[in-house]
Amino acid sequence: MAEAAVMANESKYTVGMFKSFLIRFVNHLLSFLSLGLLKPVVLWWQMKTEVENTYIDGKKLVFTGTIGAFYKKYIIWLLLSWVTFSIYAWFVLPKKTIEWQCENTHFEGEEGGVSTFDGTAGQI
Repeated sequence: MAEAAVMANESKYTVGMFKSFLIRFVNHLLSFLSLGLLKPVVLWWQMKTEVENTYIDGKKLVFTGTIGAFYKKYIIWLLLSWVTFSIYAWFVLPKKTIEWQCENTHFEGEEGGVSTFDGTAGQI
């Protein structure tokens, strides 16, 4: 697929409405059909697509997280949710997911940098 032309000081999200809808539809469908086992896979796919189609001040973002690393983290988070009777899932899991995405998002050519999310679960 061709790269979108982005000006030097322009910030832009290049995923179209249909592709955005399709990603979310497939996300929900696969999660439902697999009884949640594929939820981390489709979340990873959604994060990767959103990040890699985002430009900030003309610089392309890249996503360096791997599906295996996210799946392992997600399984641990789900176990913590189960042990805490879903409290972890409601209040901590969204924040952990965003933190992981931020840690694995960088500007193209600057992969050695550190990205963090310093918000709270209530700010999501």
